[in-house]
Amino acid sequence: MKNNFIKILALALVLVFALSFAACGSKDNEVSKAGSNGDQSVESKEDVTADSEAVSEEESKAESLPETSEPTASDERLVFNFNGVSVELPEGFHLTDGSTEQNALAVPADYPAHTDNISFVTGADQSAAFTEEIMKPAFEQLLGELKDFNLSKSKLDGVEYALVTYKCEVNGVKMDQTLYTFFFTDKSVTITFSVINDSENRAVLDKAIETLHIEG
Repeated sequence: MKNNFIKILALALVLVFALSFAACGSKDNEVSKAGSNGDQSVESKEDVTADSEAVSEEESKAESLPETSEPTASDERLVFNFNGVSVELPEGFHLTDGSTEQNALAVPADYPAHTDNISFVTGADQSAAFTEEIMKPAFEQLLGELKDFNLSKSKLDGVEYALVTYKCEVNGVKMDQTLYTFFFTDKSVTITFSVINDSENRAVLDKAIETLHIEG
């Protein structure tokens, strides 16, 4: 259980780090890079494709695209249903290329000027493995020192979930992460909300968390 979760977490963090470090290395070119989102998203796609091992680019787009609905009300927010868990993405947030039924990533409209994100991962984790004694050392092994680590459990629409929150700093990049792992009969679904370097997107990500619900 522990090893499986670490593999899933590592994938999510690779995506987060790729986005964060790309931004940190390009502060002088944010304006020009903000107009080339398509090129920047290729890195995330390669990470996801490598981990999936057998899913080609065309197969991902043609057969495994996650489900989204039409924009809500009159704005540009989308309700995104990922394997039974839905969330209303903040206005302007969109899925990167390479998003599949197993892994998906949503970033803001001005990425990479801002690299806050929402990541989605499907796994086979079980509630019993989610204890502070197991999870905190696993996170610290990947991230180093953690601040304000907290793990709790509850239910949403009858489905049990584990909520993990913490703050950390890696290579000068500050991250404030909130992870929800939902435990279904045949799978687990982890949705991670990441605020990078105390971004102004914190408020809209907090509002997105409030829209989480179970489909069906």
